[in-house]
Amino acid sequence: LAQVKAPAKRALLEAQQAAVARQEFAVRNAETDYERKKKLFDNKLIAAMDAEQAESDFHTAQEALRREQHVLASLEQTRDVDVDLARAKLAAAFATRDAASVQVERNRIKAPMAGTVLEVFARAGEAVSPDRGILDLGDTANMFVEAEVYATDFPRVREGAKATITGEAFTGALTGAVTEILREASTSTLFPVDPLASPDHRIMKVRIRLKA
Repeated sequence: LAQVKAPAKRALLEAQQAAVARQEFAVRNAETDYERKKKLFDNKLIAAMDAEQAESDFHTAQEALRREQHVLASLEQTRDVDVDLARAKLAAAFATRDAASVQVERNRIKAPMAGTVLEVFARAGEAVSPDRGILDLGDTANMFVEAEVYATDFPRVREGAKATITGEAFTGALTGAVTEILREASTSTLFPVDPLASPDHRIMKVRIRLKA
């Protein structure tokens, strides 16, 4: 818009006039080639495809010439018209930007809560599985441990009881409190199932909330 408001540059007009002249020459050449190949086709000396291609090239050159002439005419118009045109283009650019911003916002993936990405299942360009989704997100500030307690020890477990957690995945010990007791007995997922093992080796699961 600022450029349009500035005084017209003679060099710009001359450059566009030269562009029109070059395209006029291209149109004449394309027309000559089209007329020649049309006669050859009428005399069955070339394939129809060659004649059709020549015709297409001629029409393309004509359209390019009209565009160059339109640009030249716009440069030669009064400045008020140029300013109005530039303002319209600017408004269209703002509208395109706003539409793109809306589209970006629609395609933005937002997590339903704050947390830490634990595992990514799909990256850019990959299909998203309906079963796994895009990623696993966890609230690592509030973590739980799912522990297995032998059925024989289960009577000593109660909600609110303090617990100490150790394991091979980390050093030291973590502390927490029992928050949930699952009342259904099952086999251990940590140790292999032995069909000859005593039923006392069946386990109950409890959830322990770790201290922050």
